[in-house]
Parts: sequence; C-alpha cells; structure tokens
Amino acid sequence: GYGQMDTVIGTPGGKVLLTLLNKKTSFLFGLPIKDKKQETIIKEIDKLELTIAEKFKLILEKIVTDNGSEFLNYEGIEKSAINGDKRIWLYYANPYASYEKGQIENQHRLIRYFFPKGTDFSKYSNEAIIEKINRINNYPRKELGWSTPYKEMEKIIGKEILNKLGFYEIPLNKLNMTRKKIA
Repeated sequence: GYGQMDTVIGTPGGKVLLTLLNKKTSFLFGLPIKDKKQETIIKEIDKLELTIAEKFKLILEKIVTDNGSEFLNYEGIEKSAINGDKRIWLYYANPYASYEKGQIENQHRLIRYFFPKGTDFSKYSNEAIIEKINRINNYPRKELGWSTPYKEMEKIIGKEILNKLGFYEIPLNKLNMTRKKIA
C-alpha cells in the first residue's frame, strides 16, 4: 500500500493531472481534474476510494507527496469517504527533495513525453489523456520481470475495477509509444 502522489500542471490555472502511483506495481493513476484546489484533490481521491472500495488500502495506504498547496488539507485527504475513518497515512517529502518520491517523478517524464511542459490539458478530452496513461501502464518494466504495471495492478484489484476507472490492457503488439497528436 505504499504510494506517491503529485500533480502535473499544463497551463497555469487550467486542467491538471492528479497522479497517484502504487510503488509495488509502478501503476500510475493519472486522473485529469479541472484545477488543483484542495477540495478537487479530495473529491478525486474520494471517487477513487469509492470505486476501489475495500482494496483501496492495499494499493494506497501510505502516500508520500510534496508540500504543494493542493495537498495541505491532510485531514481531508486522509479521511475515508466510505466510513470517515483514516484511509491514508499522508507523508510530506522534505522541501527540494523530489528524490524522496523519485518513482512518480520518473513517471512524470513519461507523461511529459506525450504532453510537453506548457501543454494545455483542456484541449484534450479526459479519454484521450487516460489513453496515454494506459500506454504508460502497459509498457513492460525490467523491475517487474518484464511484466507491465497494468498486469500487476490487475492481480490486486481486478480488471473490472480498472475498467471502471478507465484503465485497460493494451497488448504489446498494439502498444504505440509515439508522440502523434491526439484528438
């Protein structure tokens, strides 16, 4: 249940990506959100918890994030939408120590491959953004024995829940990691 959390900003004040990473599987929940306000972050984590239900703590029980203003309402982030108990133990990385959450920073490099800095995320549908996240999650990793983050997460929460969240498997022979423009 160890994870990391961050945001990927497109244009200032616009649509952003909330990224949550399960360290064991390298699975990236890249969730498009309208802004990076604290209440928006909490609502998105609530939706994720309600969809994943009892398996939520298996994948995101302890989370490291940065000191961004969007993550300062730790009580709201930690409080379960299901029963009001503590759902997450939230920890903050030291200032200027992004290496303390290096795994998610590496995933952001993959996101930036498709969406370079300054990209206006509002020009893309949520489905188009999730499609790129699906490509990242279906890219085989050496540290997973050449399995994919998707396959490893499927073992924990199942294909049905992943599909509800918009995530799906892409066979290796259909995996296209090129930067072609998306609709």
